[in-house]
Amino acid sequence: MSTQQQSREGMSSGRRIDPRIERTREAIGEALIALIEDKGFEAISVQNITERARVNRATFYLHYRSKEDLLIRTGEAVFERLAAEAGPIDPDNLDFQKPPQQLVILFQYIARRQSFFRAVLGKSGAGVFSARMREYLSLYTQQRIASLHRLYPNAVPILDDEFIGEYMAGAVLGVIIWWLKNNTAHSPEYMADRLSWLSVVGVYRMLGIEPPDFDTA
Repeated sequence: MSTQQQSREGMSSGRRIDPRIERTREAIGEALIALIEDKGFEAISVQNITERARVNRATFYLHYRSKEDLLIRTGEAVFERLAAEAGPIDPDNLDFQKPPQQLVILFQYIARRQSFFRAVLGKSGAGVFSARMREYLSLYTQQRIASLHRLYPNAVPILDDEFIGEYMAGAVLGVIIWWLKNNTAHSPEYMADRLSWLSVVGVYRMLGIEPPDFDTA
């Protein structure tokens, strides 16, 4: 097994990583985000990243195959942390009168990492990250739908789960991008509440569930 392969496997295994390696990866990741903000993802080269991070190209390629690989791995780490914070779908958190806790946590997480998300989801960002985030949101939506099916076993859906999951993922991603573009003018709690109110009624009806009236105060 090559040194490069061993390094990559260490990223995904449970072994403790050498602090020097962590600092190197952190510097490379921070350089990537700063450069996306300055130049846009497409205009960045590996040379730009290594110069900004103050590492040599051999060090970069010890950890990553390309700038796309760096972005994907950075994104996967972000999604893993987000999933850990959000936790599993709670069957007791499926009522109509408050937004899903995972949605609140999502907006709170993005608010704490605005610089990163604004860079990767903005006009100069990377399509590969937007696509991966949409997949994440779609998966979460379909997990929530599965919980609703168990809660309302007699409901007769009008649309299939995947259709609804893709619709919701696109809607949530679009609202997140708008929120970042407007400097997160509203609180994460407000965003989760309004987005939930806006989308849930229609989605639940497509699942054959009639929701009660929402409190729009």
